[in-house]
Amino acid sequence: MKGKKPLWFKEALTESKSEHQIIVERAKIYYQKWGNKYNPGIVLVHGSG
Repeated sequence: MKGKKPLWFKEALTESKSEHQIIVERAKIYYQKWGNKYNPGIVLVHGSG
């Protein structure tokens, strides 16, 4: 991300998070959870592993 970062981005980086993993059809899916457990943030990242 170039230039001045938005406030929501800076705040998201300061949140504590927990890391998790789930296996779907033998593929490991890693994810992180943070923020309010009733309204968590989510970021989906696609890779070609």
